Amino acid sequence: VAGTNNDAFDNTKLGMEMSLAKNFVATKGLPLYIVKSAVDGTAITQWTSPNTNFSNLSDAIQRAVQAIEDSGSVCKPVAFIWYQGEADALNSTEAAAYATRLQQFIGNVNGIYG
Repeated sequence: VAGTNNDAFDNTKLGMEMSLAKNFVATKGLPLYIVKSAVDGTAITQWTSPNTNFSNLSDAIQRAVQAIEDSGSVCKPVAFIWYQGEADALNSTEAAAYATRLQQFIGNVNGIYG
């Protein structure tokens, strides 16, 4: 999603997550909500807390959870799909540090959502 932070639903900006969602709903029979937040060309260091991208992501999830709960349903985030890294792959030093930084990012997400 080129250069945008699209935390509001826009079905023209959905990708592989829709295939995963359809499969999940078909096999599990449970409701599934997708919150997508993307900024094209960013490095993982631009997503580790605290910074604007991480805050925007966290705020988008919180708004979605609140909207679902306001409609009378219970909602707890239980899964997270991360597909990012092209900016980090362009530099061997950044690529070598990616796994460690990804662990930090996952820890930050788990710190909020458990």
